[in-house]
Amino acid sequence: MQNRKVLRATILPAILGLFGAAASQMIPLGEQQAALQGMLAEQPRALTAPDPDTGKLGRVYGSIPMEATSPMASAIQFVDRYSEAFGVRSSDLVLDRYTSIGDKFEVFWFHQRAFGVKVEQAGLTVLVRTGSPHTVVLAGPIIRSAPYSPPNGLISHLYALQIVRKLMPHADNILEPEFTIWSEGSVARYAYKIEASTNNLEVPERWIYFIDAVTGDVLEQRDGIYYVDINGSMKGWATPGMEPDANYNPPTLQNLPGQALVQGGNSAWAGMDGLFTIPHPGSTQVTVEARLRGQWTRVENQAGSNEILTMNVTPPGPADFIFNSTPAEFVTSQLNALIHTEMVHNFAKSINPAYPGIDIQMPANVNINNQCNAFYNGSSINFFRAGGSCVNTAYTSVVYHEYGHHIVATGHNNPSGAFHEGFADITSMLLADDPIIGRGFSGPGTRVRDPLGANVQYPCSGGSHHCGQVVGGAFWRLNVLLQAKHGAQAGIDHARYLYLNVILMSPPINPNLTIDVLTLDDDDGDITNGTPNYDEIDEAFSAHNLPAPPLSSITGVDIAPGTIIAGATATGTVHLRSAAPAGGAEISLQSSNPGSIQVPGKLIVPSGATTADFQITSSAGAAPGTVEIFATRFTDTKSATIQIVEPTVTGISVDPLQVTGGNQAILTVQINGGAPDGGLAVDLWSNNSAAVVPPTITINAGEDSGSIVVATTPVVVTQDAFLFAEIGSSGVRSTRLIVATPVASSVSVNPNAVSGGNSSTGTVSISGPAPTGGALVYLSTGNSAASVPPTVVVPEGQTSATFNIQTISVHTHAIVPIRASRWTTVATPLTVLPASVSSFTITPSSVKGGKNATGRIVLDSPAPQGFQVQVTSSSTLVTVPVSVTFTAGSTQANFTIKTKKVNQNTTVPITVTSNFVPTTAYLVLLK
Repeated sequence: MQNRKVLRATILPAILGLFGAAASQMIPLGEQQAALQGMLAEQPRALTAPDPDTGKLGRVYGSIPMEATSPMASAIQFVDRYSEAFGVRSSDLVLDRYTSIGDKFEVFWFHQRAFGVKVEQAGLTVLVRTGSPHTVVLAGPIIRSAPYSPPNGLISHLYALQIVRKLMPHADNILEPEFTIWSEGSVARYAYKIEASTNNLEVPERWIYFIDAVTGDVLEQRDGIYYVDINGSMKGWATPGMEPDANYNPPTLQNLPGQALVQGGNSAWAGMDGLFTIPHPGSTQVTVEARLRGQWTRVENQAGSNEILTMNVTPPGPADFIFNSTPAEFVTSQLNALIHTEMVHNFAKSINPAYPGIDIQMPANVNINNQCNAFYNGSSINFFRAGGSCVNTAYTSVVYHEYGHHIVATGHNNPSGAFHEGFADITSMLLADDPIIGRGFSGPGTRVRDPLGANVQYPCSGGSHHCGQVVGGAFWRLNVLLQAKHGAQAGIDHARYLYLNVILMSPPINPNLTIDVLTLDDDDGDITNGTPNYDEIDEAFSAHNLPAPPLSSITGVDIAPGTIIAGATATGTVHLRSAAPAGGAEISLQSSNPGSIQVPGKLIVPSGATTADFQITSSAGAAPGTVEIFATRFTDTKSATIQIVEPTVTGISVDPLQVTGGNQAILTVQINGGAPDGGLAVDLWSNNSAAVVPPTITINAGEDSGSIVVATTPVVVTQDAFLFAEIGSSGVRSTRLIVATPVASSVSVNPNAVSGGNSSTGTVSISGPAPTGGALVYLSTGNSAASVPPTVVVPEGQTSATFNIQTISVHTHAIVPIRASRWTTVATPLTVLPASVSSFTITPSSVKGGKNATGRIVLDSPAPQGFQVQVTSSSTLVTVPVSVTFTAGSTQANFTIKTKKVNQNTTVPITVTSNFVPTTAYLVLLK
């Protein structure tokens, strides 16, 4: 809980007497209202919402495009242009910091100043949607009264320090004063801001004083207390789950994200898996020390020395440490604080890696000699020991809650106590996916808070912890609804995204917070047409009287085409948020310039439908310009614009960019708007007879482009043809078409395999008809086994020609490339086969054993010089030569078969083999 004491009674007369109209640096109300109306006139998609607590302007939201090259430039341009709508001059808003929210938004905080002096907790938040254009989608002002220039006779900062020392003589730490402007309502004073605190964690105190820089009066006293290469591992017995360290929930062995170091050497951080590696040279034994310190946590035991373990290790180890092997409260609490502080820090950074201010090693003081509480004091989180019917408070949700205060303090520019407490609760609820804070705090079944069950409503007049449950309950309801809609993981991930990043927008706890959440949820830069999760956000926040702004019943108007030529028509479409009721939904339509653009007076969206179309007509001869079309239902109005233009050719193109003469291309002409009724004629011509176009092309009514065929003629050499298009004398557009001479596109052979000495037929194809005189194609081969004529001519108008391929006899297979070249070279393989046995006979087919026979081999093609056929027999009753050699050019050869006498008739196989292909004949030996 946070206390805030504003001491007004003794200082108010002095303030009024000194300043009179205290807000001299502020824009007068009339000028501010005029500036706001001017902004809304310039930005028709901008909306406003009042601050329900003050009645002032609370939010500007919607879609406010800027002409800027970056999100930062867009935010600065917005401030320069519209700051007076918020009651302050742009020179008094200074960019203080900015943070990315994923790749979707960047949020900028401009601190308010007056005469160069910072106004305490005052400024303007600007949220910019990334992408082009860089659109401002929300601006949240916290603009406070500012005084005249600093008067003479200010007290010194030393005197202000003396005042604080008297107010808090027991303070252990008093920081240097900060000269600032303190403001409350219409009262504003120059002041010294001084922070004083004690080191007593058992009864903590941290006060922020504002001392009037003129009178020395105490303007405010604000309470500042808010109730994880030597390989190894770290584990410890820590409290499991969401319940505290108690008999019914004993510690379990868990990984520790602590610090391990070699005494006198290097150190390393263990991850959440408890594993670490310490860089270390050498292999001699060293002493390794394990401490309960994380990258983002420094645990300090207030009931004695910090728990430290040591171990003698010979690198590379392992050095495996186990803390709290015999669990004890004061050690268990140290482990709990380490684990859960590291976890909650990593939780926030996983949602938004750019989240500011939390990448520090946060002190976590445990086992403080007090009971039943925990607190955050701006620089540390602190937990009490068990006692007074309460458990030791260093456990899960309590740690998450206290660190949640740190997340709020670093992200929000002006958090109230209720905001602090509510979002600290939400930190725990969404990290653990558990709506209860402090389960078992005072024993089994007890709890500290149940924001959902408490059902606290806005506006709330209770204490900070109580009123913080307004947003705690709203976000938990939203989490439940999103999980039901998107699935458990996707749902809670989006709830977490909205919770953390809305802190950066510095909202109050009122319905403007809902606007900020919707803005983060939005996907098109216009929350008036709903957001992806509008219904869920509205339901969850309305349950705590924080309703979403009502959506327009008309979500938008589309016009197609959006640019037309005078005399053309277009189609408008009205979109409703929900289906039209029985009898339909009546929409009133209006043109801002009926003389140029006409629309029907009304449109009926049929029952059950969400859209309906209407015709838009332009007058023939209407002057160029932009006309706005309005669609109204009840009090909701949406609009879209249509532009009338003088007809002109905006583009001309051909496809493909190059064609072979004799083939066709497609010419497309674009104009700058939809063509009028009856169509629009565009003049065409070509500078080369090789490409022929008609004299005109007609763009059909309502269309903004048309296409025709370009005929080309065969050409001897490749050449350019330029094609031109123009409407009247509005300007010529041209494009280049390359008309190419035909090139060799393919070559084929039939048959694709022949025995040497035989011929095949080749066919060469070109890419288009041959020009006058024909197309000469060069031929060649890659092997002497085949020959072709040096050239072949594709006849005029034809796309192919044939030629003869002659082969010679070969001993082995030869694969011969047959090539054809005309600007490009193409090839295909021809296989030339060696001669093979076509027949093998034995004469006579039977002989008396001891007599001779003759074998005859016939080839399928003439034999080359030295060609041989192998002869074999598996029988010892015959004798055959090892091989038979053919005379060059011959196709036949004989050999003698000698036989032996036999006692009985016997059939003997004899085989001849050419190129691994065997042919067998049989000889019968008679007894």
